[in-house]
Amino acid sequence: MKRTLIIVTILFTLLVSSLAEAQVPTPPDVPTLGPVIIGSAGDSGNFVKITSLENQTKYQNPIQLKFNIQEITLLGQFYNVGYSIDGGIVNNAGNFVSRSIDNSGSTGGYYKSIAIGSLSLPTLSEGSHRITVYAGWQYLGIPERFEVTAYSTVEFIVGNPESTSPAPTQTPSTSYTPLPIISPTPSQSMPTISTGPTLPVELNPPIVYIILAVVIVIAAIASVFLVFFKRRKSKPA
Repeated sequence: MKRTLIIVTILFTLLVSSLAEAQVPTPPDVPTLGPVIIGSAGDSGNFVKITSLENQTKYQNPIQLKFNIQEITLLGQFYNVGYSIDGGIVNNAGNFVSRSIDNSGSTGGYYKSIAIGSLSLPTLSEGSHRITVYAGWQYLGIPERFEVTAYSTVEFIVGNPESTSPAPTQTPSTSYTPLPIISPTPSQSMPTISTGPTLPVELNPPIVYIILAVVIVIAAIASVFLVFFKRRKSKPA
């Protein structure tokens, strides 16, 4: 009997672990993201920080875009990251220098998923430009949507060295959640944006599978006990 309980416990642990890994979805790998839906539920711990560009500062082509991102996600899963130039199409930004998971202080299976990204922007014309980096989740259902939980925008200038430029201002280049509701991509036809759920809210199916696995294992344990007591009862005294 004791050996049976040990075996059932080991099987239960392996089953829950395998389900937790298998059911965590991964973000779809698509070239463009959108339509963009900005959602914020308060201080969720999500942020995007552009580290290579500053507001109202002049740069020369080619321009390197670098950014840091932190998202609170289920079991530390990753997320979609995109960037938009001058309110245009949101391009998928998949060139990451590093990714890491910080599960210290995690609550309910939600960990900090951290990424550092770097990519070269296409050649930009001289003058003022605006770039926005988004982090969130792209849904491929009907309708398709890119639910953004954090973003950052920088307005900068592209010019040649001999061109005159206004004195740069050291305005902070980051925008942390919670964020105001905006319509960030004018080139796309989108409804007025309203506050929506953060990414982890729609990633609950894995937890359902884990709960189902627990129920199955408990049923298996009950069956073992039932067979044991039935055989014990059938033995002659």
